[in-house]
Amino acid sequence: MPIREEIKQGDRSNLRKKKENLTLLAGTHLALGTEIKTLTTKQDKGKVDIKKIINDPEIYELNGKHKETTLPAGDGITEYFVQLQVAESIAVVDDIIGRFRKKLGKKAEVFIQQVEVLHSGALESAYNQGLITANDVKAWTVTKETERLIVKIKEKEKTK
Repeated sequence: MPIREEIKQGDRSNLRKKKENLTLLAGTHLALGTEIKTLTTKQDKGKVDIKKIINDPEIYELNGKHKETTLPAGDGITEYFVQLQVAESIAVVDDIIGRFRKKLGKKAEVFIQQVEVLHSGALESAYNQGLITANDVKAWTVTKETERLIVKIKEKEKTK
């Protein structure tokens, strides 16, 4: 028969406090999780609304491809900076291997891996070597744009 140690009254009180604290923390955690989901939904809706408004040419100024504006926050000290960033990336078209072979013949094999994927710099290298033209590069690639919204508070510049 196992020997059971006597539990002191202070130990039971400490255990009860720990359990009460854990219960409070668990409840707070769940409540905050629900609140965060609600706030995230509101924020996502706000992003959609901001993107609609900032696309108005009377609102934004172009900075390259980015649309941006600065608005007074209302306190006379800070401003809101709102920017809709547009990023570009280039990807090759699906039938690039066939097009490359048609254009270069046997020389194309130097740029093609066994799994029939072009080396990462193949187009650029072939273009730089004069094997393909800029029109080939344009025809064999597609441009993809992604947008990212930035909203932040900044201190208003002091006028002298």
